[in-house]
Amino acid sequence: MRLIVCTRGQAYGAHHDKPWAVISIRNPGANLLEFKCPNLKGVLPLAFDDCIKLEDGLVAFNVQMANQIWDFVLQHKDVDAMLVHCNLGSSRSPGVAAAIDKVLNGDDKIWFKLKSPNQRVYKALLIIANQR
Repeated sequence: MRLIVCTRGQAYGAHHDKPWAVISIRNPGANLLEFKCPNLKGVLPLAFDDCIKLEDGLVAFNVQMANQIWDFVLQHKDVDAMLVHCNLGSSRSPGVAAAIDKVLNGDDKIWFKLKSPNQRVYKALLIIANQR
């Protein structure tokens, strides 16, 4: 499975000519993006803030979200591509992609060279993967 990380704007209207799936990360209260493509096999919508520590008024990434991601990834492990997006495509979505790459392919280095993966997201996903 090829992982594609992008911004919310880049994800809008995205399509793929082979089977693909989307992990769609938005800020709490933001509208869902709609994806319409015949090859789209599934969309996992999540809403959480780009934070590392628990802070009043923010929705932090949690264990339930990490489990949802792994369930979704395992359900769609045969797709050609998995698009992961967040608002800027620089922290939350790279955190997800790095953890998926680490677990499924054994290498997450590219995401740390290109982006700044959210450590709360990345570490939580690795912990949950190791518990499964």
